[in-house]
Amino acid sequence: MSAVIIRGKRVLVVEDEPIIAGLIADMLMTDGHEVDTVNTGRAALERLADHTYDLIVSDLRMPVLDGRGSTASSSSDARSSSGASSS
Repeated sequence: MSAVIIRGKRVLVVEDEPIIAGLIADMLMTDGHEVDTVNTGRAALERLADHTYDLIVSDLRMPVLDGRGSTASSSSDARSSSGASSS
């Protein structure tokens, strides 16, 4: 069984440490992906309002709005805009 190679996806990296964000972005770009980076959960939400991504790689521990909080906000926004409700 061989591995499936996936290339050309749009990825958002959310990481408050510039060196780590750069390393992750470099690895993904080397594999043929288009990568955007932001350094806060709040910036991620702003980017998600205007762009669509195939994958989000997020630090879970960041000041202001961490990965868990931005994921919850993003999911809530997606449900609101699609007309779904959380019952």
